[in-house]
Amino acid sequence: MNLGRKLKLIYDISVLGMGEVDHRSRTGIYRVIENLLVGLQNNSKVNVIPFSHNQFAEYTLKYMEKDRNQFSVQGFPNHNPGVLKSTLGRLLPRKQDMALLTEKTLTDVVESSDIFHATYLAFPQELDGYKRIKKFITIYDLIPIKFPEYFTDAHVDTFKKTIGSITEDTFVFVISHSTKNDLCNYRKDINPDNVFVTHLAASDLFYPVTDEERKSAVKEKYGIPDGKYILSLATLEPRKNVETTIKAFAELICHEKTIDLNLVLVGTKGWKFDSIFNSIVKERDLANRIIFTGYADDEDLAPLYSSALVFVYPSIYEGFGLPPLEAMQCGLPVISSNTSSLPEVIGDVGILVQPFDSKSICQGILDLLSDERKREMMSQKSIERGKKFSWNKCVQETVDIYNKVK
Repeated sequence: MNLGRKLKLIYDISVLGMGEVDHRSRTGIYRVIENLLVGLQNNSKVNVIPFSHNQFAEYTLKYMEKDRNQFSVQGFPNHNPGVLKSTLGRLLPRKQDMALLTEKTLTDVVESSDIFHATYLAFPQELDGYKRIKKFITIYDLIPIKFPEYFTDAHVDTFKKTIGSITEDTFVFVISHSTKNDLCNYRKDINPDNVFVTHLAASDLFYPVTDEERKSAVKEKYGIPDGKYILSLATLEPRKNVETTIKAFAELICHEKTIDLNLVLVGTKGWKFDSIFNSIVKERDLANRIIFTGYADDEDLAPLYSSALVFVYPSIYEGFGLPPLEAMQCGLPVISSNTSSLPEVIGDVGILVQPFDSKSICQGILDLLSDERKREMMSQKSIERGKKFSWNKCVQETVDIYNKVK
């Protein structure tokens, strides 16, 4: 690669198209791909060519059309026959057409490109035979391999195909040292020197909100009553271990019968969702004190975090764990699992427990309820810890690694 010119990067944003089909796809991986996309677009050393697998191309274009000023396709000429053009261009503020590369048209530009970055799905077969272009892939975790019972067969098959597309000439991004260890233990043929850790970050949307009117409006929007509440944010599925959060809350209420406290669960319905509701049926007296908000808009998350007493996240396994970091960036004390990558993210500023230890979670909440000074101290430490992670840092490390393998 000639460092005197912009790096020509083909960047797979298929997941952003998936998010247009189903909000349940707007999970941590979605946020990672989106934040990296914006950061790479704004990096002066990179020319980003957005790519989508064929089956998601229509929806990926819809995503791109949301905010045309966010995307730049300079250097990717609109007359190129390998470009899908927006049919809504005449209706949008900017007049030029948006451009999206797909599997059908990949060979039109691959020979002149430097990097293909697969961000979730396997490499397209159309890359086969092109030795010049460097192939990067991001692996977020190995949870479908370690805990296949938490996923559909289709999800596990997709993941195995992605892992299987890694060859000796593939470079791998991982989002934690924990994930790197898992990957290298699973695929012992992968050279650890070709696996690079780039920690994620919470976006600038997450900060301590002090506007009481805004916080009250958001609580009203999601049916959250006045008063103190515990917050958990996750896709509602077994791996996130929401049932243990509910159990800890039940134990707390049983121990402190007069306490005025609710549990707010933010997140979309996921795999094997019914078991979570069954756990509430068992705690019937608590049903009116547990609020399911469903999907929450991004702009509402900071007020939801900032209004809470504590954030509880006893996930069984994480490749990184963005929600605890988002909570910390909003100044919220965190109680989380001591497994996988979570200690790597939370450090010594939160309360770390075994994921199924509801009694320790209950005690942690009780300690914070009764000790305002401790809450304030943990809040300040959370904010300071959050500053150690930034998307600018993640993007710059990514670009540096792109250039390192030239």
